[in-house]
Amino acid sequence: MHDVLAEVLGVLQLRGTVYCQSEINKSEWALQFHPSNGAVFHIIAEGSCWVILDDEKMLLQTGDLLILPHGNHHLLADAPNSPVCSDIYLEHQAQSCLMMRWGDEQPKTTLVCGMFTFTEFNQNAILSLLPSVIYFGAEARADYGLNRVIEALLDEANANRQGKSLLLHRLADILFIQVIRAWLADPTNEAHGWLAGLRDPQIATALSVIHAQPADDWTVEKLAIVATMSRSAFSAKFTELIGVPPLTYITRWRMQLATQLLRDERLSLIQIAETIGYTSDIAFSKAFKREQGDTPAGYRRKYG
Repeated sequence: MHDVLAEVLGVLQLRGTVYCQSEINKSEWALQFHPSNGAVFHIIAEGSCWVILDDEKMLLQTGDLLILPHGNHHLLADAPNSPVCSDIYLEHQAQSCLMMRWGDEQPKTTLVCGMFTFTEFNQNAILSLLPSVIYFGAEARADYGLNRVIEALLDEANANRQGKSLLLHRLADILFIQVIRAWLADPTNEAHGWLAGLRDPQIATALSVIHAQPADDWTVEKLAIVATMSRSAFSAKFTELIGVPPLTYITRWRMQLATQLLRDERLSLIQIAETIGYTSDIAFSKAFKREQGDTPAGYRRKYG
């Protein structure tokens, strides 16, 4: 079966970055993280702290993993009412793992923080489908196989070796994929869009052939046969799970593929159109403008 998750993350250009490691050796501290244009993650490597997100508070312990897919404003603090000692804009940090230290007392808390980002034009294709908070405690990390990548990431963050920055990027990429796998594996999590489709064997089969052969002349009837369902049952189930009818999904996926192809200026518009299933660059341009709000040429100028 075609690997839909891997392809989508590749087209959206997943990039994980570990921005900083923070050691706090004091009491009454709070780090204020301003809104980010991506998913923020925190690993509690040592000690404990509170996360304050709007009116919600949660105590995090050693080994916990917290992901904020919408990049919302939040605080990490030793207590819910502690004063802010630092304002952090992760997007403004250097593209490497910085070490930041506060105080010289006890107790000690160590945090590793970073972001998962995607192509600006398309990042809502996945982040908008996820809840505002994803949390894995130490036990859940072990159950879902997250431990090895987190341990490798923490080891590299603590080291001073050649290739550290690149390896941290790769480990963060792997961490995001593992997080999505683990989140989908828990049936209590409410999935939406194409992520919900991956949970259903019949709809996942249809998604697989769409992604494997996006330029084919797909119809609802053909996809229903692939999914071994009647046309009406398939259309209803697909629309219920994915949120849009099958042919609308195909059009949107083709346009996402187009955003990737448009970055290669060696390809003409007609070549891109034919690659994703259009017989003319005019038809392709109209569909792209309708779905993405910009012309292919305009997108190429901005992001090529």
